Amino acid sequence: MALLGLSPPPAFLETPGELTIPFNSWIRIFYNYVTALGYFYTLTVADDGYQTALTALRAFFVQKVNVVAERNKFRQRAQRLGEPIMQYVAALLELLVNCEFGALADDMMRDQIVEKTCSPRIRECLLLETDLTLQKAVTIAGQIESAVAEAKAMESTETSVNAVHSRSREGLSVSPCAGFILSCTRRNTITWYGSL
Repeated sequence: MALLGLSPPPAFLETPGELTIPFNSWIRIFYNYVTALGYFYTLTVADDGYQTALTALRAFFVQKVNVVAERNKFRQRAQRLGEPIMQYVAALLELLVNCEFGALADDMMRDQIVEKTCSPRIRECLLLETDLTLQKAVTIAGQIESAVAEAKAMESTETSVNAVHSRSREGLSVSPCAGFILSCTRRNTITWYGSL
């Protein structure tokens, strides 16, 4: 028989014989049932509706949040070296839940990204924007992060190609500014071979 929508635990030993459930497991189930009944009857609610009971249970069990401490955690969270921007934004969103910033939540997130990003290049580009929104900040930061990664990949490819070219062509050197190959002849004329 279910009382107030709570099902009692199964009978421990309906008939002599083997146990259907280990005693330690059954006692935990029984304890949870009795505890839930006790809490339910100690709740002071206006009616016995589900939503009213759920609200009362949440008020009883959910820990109160220290907003000042949660905001401090949020403000202290900086992007870690090597942490992708999207992972950083997800971590900030998780911390933001208990901060109760209300309508300022997006502005606080945006400011935190600008202030605590580990990339000076991202910070500079975000500060150049006049009407910076959270969405714009995340988009720009992601684009810069991708461009930096692609540039590094291209650099490593160019370095290995340049090393091969400099060994295979005598008298050729690589321009440090753009990866162009230069050829210096005996008459001090420079010939451009193009970009690598």
